[in-house]
Amino acid sequence: MRLVQWFGVGLCLVLAGCSSASAPSGTAAKSDQSGAVKPGVSAAAPADEVKPSDSSSGSGTSEVDQLVASIKVMTEIDGIEIPRLAPSVESSDQRATIPADVGNAKAAGKPTKPVTGDSIRIRFNSEPKVLNPVTETSAVQTYIGQYVQEALARQNPETFEYEPNIAKGWKVEDSIKLSPAFAGQERRLKPETGDAAAELVIPFDSGEKEKPNKLKLTVVDGAGKPVGKSWVGAFPAEPISGAPSSGYHLWTNDTGEVEISGIPSGKYRLTTGVELYGQATKEVDGSLRVVPLTNENPLKDQLAKTGQTALVIAPKEWIDLQQGTYYTYYLRDDVKWSDGTPYTTKDIEFAYAVLNNPTVDGDSIRTYYQDLVECDVIAPNVVRMRYRQQYFKAFEFTAGISAFGPPWHLFSEYLRADGKELTLERLTEAEEESQKKVSAHGAAFGKFFNTDTRYNLQPLGTGPYIVGEWLRNDR
Repeated sequence: MRLVQWFGVGLCLVLAGCSSASAPSGTAAKSDQSGAVKPGVSAAAPADEVKPSDSSSGSGTSEVDQLVASIKVMTEIDGIEIPRLAPSVESSDQRATIPADVGNAKAAGKPTKPVTGDSIRIRFNSEPKVLNPVTETSAVQTYIGQYVQEALARQNPETFEYEPNIAKGWKVEDSIKLSPAFAGQERRLKPETGDAAAELVIPFDSGEKEKPNKLKLTVVDGAGKPVGKSWVGAFPAEPISGAPSSGYHLWTNDTGEVEISGIPSGKYRLTTGVELYGQATKEVDGSLRVVPLTNENPLKDQLAKTGQTALVIAPKEWIDLQQGTYYTYYLRDDVKWSDGTPYTTKDIEFAYAVLNNPTVDGDSIRTYYQDLVECDVIAPNVVRMRYRQQYFKAFEFTAGISAFGPPWHLFSEYLRADGKELTLERLTEAEEESQKKVSAHGAAFGKFFNTDTRYNLQPLGTGPYIVGEWLRNDR
């Protein structure tokens, strides 16, 4: 299928349909891994029940109605009555399928099925600079991208619920931090000078903008051994201008070290603890009931050894709960890029690296991913992403990462033609030069990605269309 788009400034863009692309969004395979999910809502956080206002009067007029000036509907103009239709009240099931083509007898009488081939034309009033979905986020590019790129999940235009697309399903889990004194999982914070403690209260001076101060800490276990990949929380111990009340959430490196900088000056309470994740339900007594939802969750194996399916954590045994921060996606195995190359978890890892590369010209979209601190392949066709803390758009942007991500295989080919190898390793410029590699996290890749016209003018996606031709500035 070919889609021809005409722009008011004289740009002609041809999008061609491709039968090797992934299946149409509406026909994505369903899976019991997930039902329809609304964005930003954890499985452990049901929507609040809406209750009527206590201020409503018996007459049905609310306090707000009484405060707002009432304007009566006009019934006549210069003595001439305004005809009005009598209102009708109909009940409907909002969960039912919304009928399509209502009132369109011609369409209803000739039902059709999706096909490939042919073309359409659409006129715009302006044209984008490029069609790269990362470096160009204008309204026109975004519209075009809906034909070319696809997300892991698609939002049903009738119900507004999210349904499987590139991903056949997903699970949303919560982050729980245990108390540093949790039996068998003790943790301590050790400053550069002084003794290790479960909690530290430290005044912090952020320093000058050009030379910011840094606070270095090490997380150790009960035996004093450093523990890598450990959570550290920094919470304001007093009112601090510019510091969030929810605090700062950081993780140590592989050797148990963490460096705090770039936060406002003030007194902070620092603590640490083992992090678990799963579906968390807060009980009446303040305890947490945690259920691992995925087979890839380490907690599931730990509980299986004792014949349990859930972990109950007493009120004083946990110190932090962030809802809906872990997202595990299960990819379909039949999705392909429009050139026929299979779409894999490598493409999602590549998308994560590109979006978080500070030298890529994608500041407008990067802001939504700056707190996405983890994107790991944990099993074949399974990828897990983690946000630093709960964020109401977390589901929307983890599911949408594939719509922004470029093809790994295509950029590997581009760089291979220059005698270099594309890698996801974090390398210094010297290491890149000596190993003849280009890191997706580095400045060399950022410059290449920003300026190479092949992908910028003809991006490749997994959607039903490809960009066939773009005649720029052609009136």
